[in-house]
Amino acid sequence: MPFIDGTDETTGNTKTSRTKSAEIPYYTLPENSTLLGSISMTALIGRVPVGNNVTDPYPFKVVIGRENLIANGFELPDVEGAIVSGTASGDWTLSCVRGSVKSMTFVFSDGRIVTSSQAGGKDSEGIGWISDESGIPCVPGERKTNAPEYLGSNFLLAGASAAAQGLSQAQTTTVVDGDSVVGAVTGDNGKYILGQALGGGLKETADWFRERYGQMFDAVYVPPGHPVAIHLEKEIAIDYSKLNRKVKYRVSQTMPRLD
Repeated sequence: MPFIDGTDETTGNTKTSRTKSAEIPYYTLPENSTLLGSISMTALIGRVPVGNNVTDPYPFKVVIGRENLIANGFELPDVEGAIVSGTASGDWTLSCVRGSVKSMTFVFSDGRIVTSSQAGGKDSEGIGWISDESGIPCVPGERKTNAPEYLGSNFLLAGASAAAQGLSQAQTTTVVDGDSVVGAVTGDNGKYILGQALGGGLKETADWFRERYGQMFDAVYVPPGHPVAIHLEKEIAIDYSKLNRKVKYRVSQTMPRLD
């Protein structure tokens, strides 16, 4: 890698000429490439879509080691590693997580950083997707839900509220006279008041419960450290440039000591 060695200075009078002279096409990850042996850095948490929409999907990161940076059988020896980021969604029926790759960051052996990302903003389709190490395009995980708790509690609250309203209505009589409808309490006034109070309180509790649990969601969870593969759907150009930032810089001058 002869052009990596040397100083960080580039020739040219303008920023444009410096950029053109410094950028060197170095690697190409073609469309439909597959990067095997990747490991998830973060957990894969896939929210299950509601109405075919995933609200605020969880991000994920995957690390690719130097020995696994192989595209169509060609190694990338001067790239030390790569970090892949994207967003996840869940499939409840198959109990698995889908992952859409949004960007990839490569680190050269001299510390230079190159980032390739999707065009068109965060709502674009992405540059690839992930699978498990067997090639299944949905990584198996564990279902996470509070549906049994919600359904059981909501059933009890709704049933109790209806029973209280029924107790209250049993103490009334409704008379229809022509176009007029007249209702009056003809039974036990105490039971009527008790039924109204219980029914109103239980209805408010049920409404709060539904609103609170309406913010919950079902998800599929895959723990960190799970082996995955990266499948690219778009060509990734890796251009080396001495104008790119480094992970670490050498400090040539003597640093003052702190007493």
